Amino acid sequence: MSISTCDLVLRNGTVIDPGLSPSPQAIDIGIEKGRISALAQTGNLPLLGSRVIDAAGLYVFPGLIDPHVHITNRVAGNMRGGFGLTSLAAIHGGTTTFFDFTTPHQPNELLSAIDRQLQNADGAVFSDFCLHAVLPAMELDDLWQIEQAIKRGFPSFKAFMLPSRGRSKVDDRLLFAALEACRLYGGLMGVHAENGRLVSHFSRKLLKEGKNGLRYFAASRPNICEAEAIQRALYVARTAGAPIYVYHVTSAEGAQAVRHARQQGLPVYGETCPHYLLFTDGVYSEERGFLFNRVPPIRSQRDQDALWEALADGTFSCVGTDDVATTLTHKRQPPPGPDFTDFPGGMAQVETRLALLHSEGVAKGRISLNRLVYLLTAGPARIFGLYPRKGTIAVGSDADLVLFDPNQEKTITSGELHDGTDYTVYEGWKVKGWPVMSLLRGQVIIDRGKLVNNAGQGQCCPRKIDPEIFKGPAA
Repeated sequence: MSISTCDLVLRNGTVIDPGLSPSPQAIDIGIEKGRISALAQTGNLPLLGSRVIDAAGLYVFPGLIDPHVHITNRVAGNMRGGFGLTSLAAIHGGTTTFFDFTTPHQPNELLSAIDRQLQNADGAVFSDFCLHAVLPAMELDDLWQIEQAIKRGFPSFKAFMLPSRGRSKVDDRLLFAALEACRLYGGLMGVHAENGRLVSHFSRKLLKEGKNGLRYFAASRPNICEAEAIQRALYVARTAGAPIYVYHVTSAEGAQAVRHARQQGLPVYGETCPHYLLFTDGVYSEERGFLFNRVPPIRSQRDQDALWEALADGTFSCVGTDDVATTLTHKRQPPPGPDFTDFPGGMAQVETRLALLHSEGVAKGRISLNRLVYLLTAGPARIFGLYPRKGTIAVGSDADLVLFDPNQEKTITSGELHDGTDYTVYEGWKVKGWPVMSLLRGQVIIDRGKLVNNAGQGQCCPRKIDPEIFKGPAA
């Protein structure tokens, strides 16, 4: 393709892409027909007939990918936003592709849940999206649906290892069989790893002692609940010969289990989330503590430090948001009490993820900029079958790009966010660095905080997991 026919050229930006170079690069980017068509050192790209965007003073990242977003979820209560507002918040925050989850309504429902979720996305969607298929309680004879889902381009799954807010538990027998199916057909199983019997034991013990306030929520699901379930899931996956992804790791022990497995060369992948990196369990004793009710819970400073270490040293491959947009009214219902099990979940943070992690991670020396960009782009793209179409700035890749101003200072306030909620747990949080432009497949969608293309061009992206993901820790 002739570089002189570029539809759009980004000039003078500083490209940060771990797949391109370990160091920042002064590179101009040519775009044609939604894909990157040319890369050249700044000033060396012909501009004939091209629209030019001057990115001087800005970082240019691949479009961010969020592997963990919940949009339509009947068990979470008063969900807000849907695909339209959630994708609008995502693209404002630099996330050009996100992963939603299906919601099975009955046992054995896997394929039909995919179809229903695709119908929910019928409308204006401002970023691209993918679906993880939630594994329902199902008979082993119905596991043929896993093969069919993979063939249809939905090769990633999630199993809940305990009943969770209306979701069915996947027992060890079903988990093992599903992992075997993933190994045979090219799928990737992920787990919400908590030991339900231990959660029940600790919860009942606290309630019997009269410790029923939200301040005891973290104690009702202590580290052992997560760590045991992660280790069990990793052992089951190892025996089945399958890769596994661990959603929202929260504890030092959980991080160490993922680290140890990867050091042994096993195909194990993990993520954590911003709220586990930025808050500690003391928030449950605050007046606003009900805003932080998530499962698994936010934990101690020791755990938070371990999570940052796991991001920096390569133990984790992604930072997902576990975004659930809901309202303040819903978060207050039922009223706080009589015990910690009554508080509804939900927390929206897909729009603020990049700015918060840059301010609290890169600016404070916890992780490098290159590492942060990897965690938000190439890491999830490689694991879930999007790379190199997405997650990198390379000729032939989708022209999903984020222009980021590392010096822009901003105070986060819910009134300026776009997720349809009326609160944020980050209210008043000061950040340095903010995304100022987002491009989806070569189209400028957000420019200086304004929606400039409201066509809603987001698409569902079919995927195929790279065989390298099955061989060892390849991301």
